[in-house]
Amino acid sequence: MKIGSSTASIPNPTPLLFFITATVLLLWPDASSVTALLIAAAVAVPIAAFWLSYSAAGAMVALVIASAIPRLYVEIAGLKARPEHIVCGALCISILFLKKKRRQPVQWIWPDYMLMAYAALNIFSSLFMSIDPRQTIKWAVQQVLVILAYFFLRVLVEDRKGLHRAVMTLLAVGSVTVAYGIICFYSNLIFGTEFGVTVDQYGDIPATYGFQFEANILGSYSGALAVMMLVIYLYDRRKRFLAGFVLGLAAMGISLSRGALGATLIGLLVVAVFSVKKRLLT
Repeated sequence: MKIGSSTASIPNPTPLLFFITATVLLLWPDASSVTALLIAAAVAVPIAAFWLSYSAAGAMVALVIASAIPRLYVEIAGLKARPEHIVCGALCISILFLKKKRRQPVQWIWPDYMLMAYAALNIFSSLFMSIDPRQTIKWAVQQVLVILAYFFLRVLVEDRKGLHRAVMTLLAVGSVTVAYGIICFYSNLIFGTEFGVTVDQYGDIPATYGFQFEANILGSYSGALAVMMLVIYLYDRRKRFLAGFVLGLAAMGISLSRGALGATLIGLLVVAVFSVKKRLLT
C-alpha cells in the first residue's frame, strides 16, 4: 500500500499545522489560546473561502445568517470579531471567483457610490481627524467589513430569481431570530433566566436582545421584518407571512425601543398608503 500518493486531490495539511503550532509556541510559549486560535483559523478559513467561492447561494445565506447574530463574537487582538466580520473577510477572497461566474457585469447605481463615499470618508476621518488614529481605524475597518456585505449581495444577486431567493432567506432567518428573542423574553419573565436579556438596562425592567447586539437593534430588526412580511403578504396571501408579521411586531414590542416603535408605525403607514393606491387591501 502506497502512502502519501501524489495523486491525492487535497494536500495533507498536517505539515502546515505543525509549522504554525511550532512557530507560535516558539514566539509565544505562554499563549496557548493564541496557538489554538491560529490553528483553528488555518483550518477553517481556507475551507470557508473555498465553500463560499463554490456556491453563490451558500455565500448569500451565510451573509444573511451572520448579520442576524452579531451578539456572538471571538476576541482577536483586542477586537471582537463577529460573524459578519468573519464572513465578509472570507468573502473578500471568494467574491473574486464568484464574480467571474456572473453572466453579466454588475450595474452599479448612485446609492452604491454614495455608500462607497461614506466608507471612504469614515476611513479618512479615522486616520487624519481622530485624536487616536490607531484605535479608531480598527473600528473603521470593522464598519467597512460590515458595509461590504451590501456590495457582496450586489454581486451574488444577479437576477430577479436570485433577489427573490435572498428576500425569502432573509425572512426565514429573521423569523427564527425574532422568535428566539421572544423566547428569551418569556423565559426571563416566567423562569427568571438571563440568556438573551440585559436584566438591569431599564432599572427593574429587563431589555431583550436575543441574538442581536442590544435591545434597540432587536427592535429595529423586528420592526423592519414586520413591514417586509406585511408587504409580501399583500402580494402572496399565504398565512406564513402573516404569522411572520405578528412575530416581528411582538419582538419589536418586547424590545421596549421607542425609536423602533415610531419607525415601524411610519413604515406601516407607508405600506397602508401604497396598498390603498395599488388596491391590495380588501
